[in-house]
Amino acid sequence: MTDKKNNIWLKIVAAIVFTASAMMFAFSMVGVVAASEKGLSSRDVTSVRKEIYDERAMSCSIDILSDIADNGSLDRRYDCAPALSYAILESDIKLDKDDLLEGRYDASMVIEGSVDKNAIAGVVCGMEGWRYYNYTRNNPLLISYCSVELPDQTTDYDCSLVLMSDRGTQYYVVYSIDYNAAEGTVFAACDKVARYISWCDANGAGMMVISGILSIVTFVALMYLAKNTISFGNKIPYAILLTLLGGVEAACILCIVGAFDGYVSFNSILLISLAAVGLGASFFLWFSMNTVTRFKARAFMRNTLLYYMCIPARAFLKNLNENTSLVVKAVIFSAVVGVIQLLGLAVVASEFSAGLFLFVIYKAIEVAVIIWFALQFNRVKEGMSLVASGNTDATIDTTHMLPAFKSHAHDIANVSEGINKAVEERMKSERMKTELITNVSHDIKTPLTSIINYVDLMEKHGTDDPKMQEYLEVLDRQSERLKKLIEDLIEASKASSGAIEMNIEPVNVSVLLSQAAGEFEEKLKKKELIPVVTVPEEEQTIKADGRYLWRVIDNLMSNICKYTMPNTRVYIDLITKGDTSEISFKNISASELNISAEELTERFVRGDKSRNTEGSGLGLSIAKSLTEHMGGTMDIHIDGDLFKVTLTFPKV
Repeated sequence: MTDKKNNIWLKIVAAIVFTASAMMFAFSMVGVVAASEKGLSSRDVTSVRKEIYDERAMSCSIDILSDIADNGSLDRRYDCAPALSYAILESDIKLDKDDLLEGRYDASMVIEGSVDKNAIAGVVCGMEGWRYYNYTRNNPLLISYCSVELPDQTTDYDCSLVLMSDRGTQYYVVYSIDYNAAEGTVFAACDKVARYISWCDANGAGMMVISGILSIVTFVALMYLAKNTISFGNKIPYAILLTLLGGVEAACILCIVGAFDGYVSFNSILLISLAAVGLGASFFLWFSMNTVTRFKARAFMRNTLLYYMCIPARAFLKNLNENTSLVVKAVIFSAVVGVIQLLGLAVVASEFSAGLFLFVIYKAIEVAVIIWFALQFNRVKEGMSLVASGNTDATIDTTHMLPAFKSHAHDIANVSEGINKAVEERMKSERMKTELITNVSHDIKTPLTSIINYVDLMEKHGTDDPKMQEYLEVLDRQSERLKKLIEDLIEASKASSGAIEMNIEPVNVSVLLSQAAGEFEEKLKKKELIPVVTVPEEEQTIKADGRYLWRVIDNLMSNICKYTMPNTRVYIDLITKGDTSEISFKNISASELNISAEELTERFVRGDKSRNTEGSGLGLSIAKSLTEHMGGTMDIHIDGDLFKVTLTFPKV
């Protein structure tokens, strides 16, 4: 709460400083500009005052001449206190003389002699300096004036000569100013203006710099302190705010102009001008803080006229985008592009000077848009390729993307998310299945070990009852089978979870296959199977774990013995292909294989669906897992009753 109050007071102080700085800046700038326009390089108040007095007295003289033109014939001497003006006939001054001093002397003599003659004056215009005397004489419609001091006048008086012409008659107007008699007249205000301009000429530039810096610093600070929450003032439509700003600033300008044009004192002019500048600066500051607050609150467009105009257009485009097929959108877009191109060609054909240039600009924009479309499409395509390659965590940046591409990118992201969820569920299921198998296997293995031990003890003690011996043999055989199943379950669990430490080393696979053939020779004969082993003469060495590779071969040979049709051949081949060695096992199934190769490698799946043969459905699953953990691959091919397994390992 305290920080909020401190911010309010800080804003108030900064606003006061900004307004005062703006007023000082305007006060100094007007004086500097006025001094620059009048060409006043002197900073002496007296010299500045003299310039202003002369200008004002000249204006009075022109007004007098206008009266002469309106009334036709008047006395040539008039009081415009403290200015005295005279009209002098050209014939009274020797204009044909080249010596300007003699012309001025003639003018002074005419004034002192008070020659009683009438004058008729017309349009008056001015031209600075007696240096234009000869040009004026040849062009009598121009007027030349300058300040001169008459020989018989004191230094308190100043005189100027003005040449006039109308109806072919030429005149001089001479005016003099008494500075001491100016108090209480318009020249008194001129004196204050002179002091103001002289001060600004001397100090205005420095004050402008200081006040300008203060204004900028306080303005930036106030914009930083502007709140970021919307209040009632920030909900006013922005168009109304702009209108108010223009109205207030225009009113301030009119007040300043009216003060200078009205018949008010210099102090009043200054007061009105500063008040108008202060009001304009304050309103501009409030307007700026209001605008910054809208931007900070991300609500600038919400209260603009353009926003209200775009609402129906946005709703129409949204409806068009959601309820229109991509083909229709493409047709509409192509039609719009075609119309624009036809208009461009028409402009070029009309020989419009900038037509070709505009058409080139349009084509450049068209190429940029096409490139933009292509970049967005490529972004979506790359994201889809990543997902298709298995990187389901890949994301597509949809920043500044068109709705059609953005929708497609979101669909791809949803597909990736769906795949991740499915994979996660599958992994979770596999983990639960593995944990269940492991736990159950361990729980079964303990009592099974006791059963096997007691069966062994009973066999050692022996019995004379044939039936009892038969029962013990069955019990021994089935307990061993159950033990093998449990071991397979545990090994399958370890293989699928990757909890097996592999010792990859060079393995002579030629010798290993020969040993396997010898190991299973009796079993194959018992099943009436003929093994055909083809091994190259040169020894083949692969990278694998010898212990687990033997387990893989053992599982495959056991399956051959269990499921192969009797009186058929079994082919075991070792083939070298480039940097790899392939071990293939081929046999003819005794039962119909109406199952895919992928299903056969799943756990507890058997080709013999009647389950009349021995086996647990774990052999191929264990073999596949162990092969992959050793860095190899296992492929199964089924062609009718032909069953083929191929193991591929890298050569050493």
